[in-house]
Amino acid sequence: MAPEAEPLKVQGSLSPPCRYPVLAALLSAIFPGLGQWYNGERIKAFAIGCMSIGTYVGILLAIIGPKGHLDPSGHGCVPAGRRGSHNGFL
Repeated sequence: MAPEAEPLKVQGSLSPPCRYPVLAALLSAIFPGLGQWYNGERIKAFAIGCMSIGTYVGILLAIIGPKGHLDPSGHGCVPAGRRGSHNGFL
């Protein structure tokens, strides 16, 4: 009885998994980096995701201000003694 022959392994003969570019774009629109994750670019996805989270946190901290309270008037950080009274201070 002759041994079974192994299949030939030709470089590039295995096709990559089917990816849908539109789905990758939609995932990136939901959250930056998800499209790269879907495409198998894990390190790139992690880097983009971390930068996006850092940007979102920075924007949130800029809105909240250093004291940790939201200023509904939109004038930035209001000194503690001036909250609620606008005696010439806008």
